[in-house]
Amino acid sequence: MKKSLVFFLLLAWVMVAVSCSKSSNKPIPKPVAKIEDSSIIIPVEIVSYSWGAKDGYGAPWEVMDNKDAVLVPKKSSITISFDKTPEKVQFRQTVNKEEFKNLDIQSNEITVPDKEGVYVYSFLVKWPEGSVDYAIKVQVQ
Repeated sequence: MKKSLVFFLLLAWVMVAVSCSKSSNKPIPKPVAKIEDSSIIIPVEIVSYSWGAKDGYGAPWEVMDNKDAVLVPKKSSITISFDKTPEKVQFRQTVNKEEFKNLDIQSNEITVPDKEGVYVYSFLVKWPEGSVDYAIKVQVQ
């Protein structure tokens, strides 16, 4: 009985120590989205994240639903930059509440279509401390 209690306490201590070692007090990186060669800056929202031992969940369509879209010209290039260099970035266009398209983007630049409308783009970004899913909303004119 005593050995079981000691084993349980030791196991609990190890679990707490491991979970604390994963926590990160570093702030989540802040990206900037802007139209290339202009002063148009597009607000970037955090959709979901797994940063250290902290998690937050959301979906791009819901998070951006009540946000105002920024007016951008047709075929504009939106450059995304980060205050900390990421390991990997995956871009998507959110088509509706349940559907998205992966975008094959090799740089941190999205080119909006020449068709007018409101578009939501998200980008899943990974760093050693964790990952963050960001989104922007634009209205092409």
